[in-house]
Amino acid sequence: MMIKRNRRIKRSFLVCLFFILFFATLGLAQDIDFNTSVNRNKVALDETIELSLTVTGTQDVSPIKLPEIQGFQSKYVGPSTSISVVNGQYSSSISYKYILFPQQLGRFQIPGFGITIEEKQYSSKPIDLEIVESKSDSFSSQAANSDQEDLGDRIFLALEIKKEKAYLNERIPVSIKLFYSNIPVQDVQFPAIEQEGFVFEEFAKPQQYQDSINGISYNIIEFNVMAYPSRCGTLSLGPAELTCNLLYKSASRKDSLFDDFGVFSSSFFDNFLGSHEKRPITLKSKPIEIEILPLPDGAPENFSDGVGVFNFSVSASPQEVNVGDPVTIKMTISGDGNFKSLTMPSFKNSDNFKVYDPEIKQENKSKILEQVLIPKSEDIEEIPVISFSYFDVDQGKYKTITKGPFPLIVNKVKATQPLRLVELSGEQPTGVQDDRLGRDIVFIKEHPGAFFSLGWVLYRDIRLWIFVIGYALFVVGFCFIFRQQERMKTDTAYAKRLRAPRKAKKRLKQARQLIDQGKAQEFYDTVFKLLQQYFSHKLSIPEGMITDKEIDLFLSKEKIASDIVTKTRTLLAQCDAVRYGAISGDVENMEKNYEDLQSIIDFFERM
Repeated sequence: MMIKRNRRIKRSFLVCLFFILFFATLGLAQDIDFNTSVNRNKVALDETIELSLTVTGTQDVSPIKLPEIQGFQSKYVGPSTSISVVNGQYSSSISYKYILFPQQLGRFQIPGFGITIEEKQYSSKPIDLEIVESKSDSFSSQAANSDQEDLGDRIFLALEIKKEKAYLNERIPVSIKLFYSNIPVQDVQFPAIEQEGFVFEEFAKPQQYQDSINGISYNIIEFNVMAYPSRCGTLSLGPAELTCNLLYKSASRKDSLFDDFGVFSSSFFDNFLGSHEKRPITLKSKPIEIEILPLPDGAPENFSDGVGVFNFSVSASPQEVNVGDPVTIKMTISGDGNFKSLTMPSFKNSDNFKVYDPEIKQENKSKILEQVLIPKSEDIEEIPVISFSYFDVDQGKYKTITKGPFPLIVNKVKATQPLRLVELSGEQPTGVQDDRLGRDIVFIKEHPGAFFSLGWVLYRDIRLWIFVIGYALFVVGFCFIFRQQERMKTDTAYAKRLRAPRKAKKRLKQARQLIDQGKAQEFYDTVFKLLQQYFSHKLSIPEGMITDKEIDLFLSKEKIASDIVTKTRTLLAQCDAVRYGAISGDVENMEKNYEDLQSIIDFFERM
């Protein structure tokens, strides 16, 4: 058992090593590319532009020094790397980010940059930019329109075809491309397109890639489909429509059930999980005019209605048979064209052959026919010619491809020869098989036989589940600690509230020591600083700005028990009286004030 287990572990290790080497090899085989892009090419004088210099295919590139650009000052932000595997294709890239600050109005150009990688020169295209005046507050009423214009620049739909003229029933490749830049998109649906005057195939699997337009980098999702015009004249293809969801960061939830529980408050979940909402958007492309030409006169009699560019091949097997034995004819039409309307040529019953109905199947760019012929006499010497006619869209004329005749030897049937059957079985070769009873029957076993153990199975090992659960708890704990530390750094008020009890406890300890030492002046100084510091954290006001009036105003506004309000005001008054020499404190009063101070802190910590 242990030997089998070790073998499985070794096999798993070798499989992992294979995939690591495989992806590493893919990374070495990448094509290197260099381009520049900006997040916008029209900005106000008080806005900024993000410039990216991106090298795809390698990350072993030194930082690229940015030359002076007319009309701008620049600041280097840092590099950004990316590694991904999409549809089995490995991709790595590195981008060097710069912020450009406009200095004057007008039209400017970021020149093309040149770099050398592995002793080969690469260059990028220049980018045109325009700097306009800053928008004043008086134009705030136009915010909705400007947002819509900006959104239209960041996400849009385009319909493309490769030709403006086509023949009736010609196969027309159509591309529908979704462009989006610097905006999160989800739930992209397949597009819908106006079908009046056209017949469409099903959409192929969409492709995803990136490209730059006017210097702006776009993510592109391309949908490809084949269209076939069904009538002549000038037709309008499209428009195409596509629906997707845009992700917007939403405001924090309010009045949550957990708002009073610190770590479990809605703000914590917003920061930890992110708070976004989906907003549907429907994009519409512009239609395209296309001229559909009729097929010219003079079509052959055996015209197959095929429009495109095709190849035609025919084979016959076997070439030597007995009378009554089957001969299989296989015809294949391949190429680029309309296979939907194409009619395959076939044989008809004649004096020499008995003909069975053909079996036809269509693949991606081919159509295949298989047909069985039975020779009726030994006088047959050949299978006659067969022709295929179609309209060639490249040359604009009809073409006919002729194959055959095919030589055939037909022998007389021997008296001892058994009966034969004709079969067409998909991928299996067509031919003759013996008619033996029971060859396709598998009998049910009456007894299951002996059972045996499969041995060690990974998913049944308790150690695996302990590791998975432990790892999940580690990830959740790490994320919680990381978010907590980030919030402590960025949310000053939150950090002060968390540190307030610890600092208050420290000063309470100091006050206790001062009571034991009988130092009244130092004791009341410590008590006043404790209250001042504690309430500054509660009110999110700098400690030096907290006064008796601020604390009293806070106590009067909040719904606080009257005894706590009285204790706080009395304690503050006692601190002022001792600190400024109006009275002298004794140990008995310090003990009482110390207890009041503890009750005040405990009360506010329970709020």
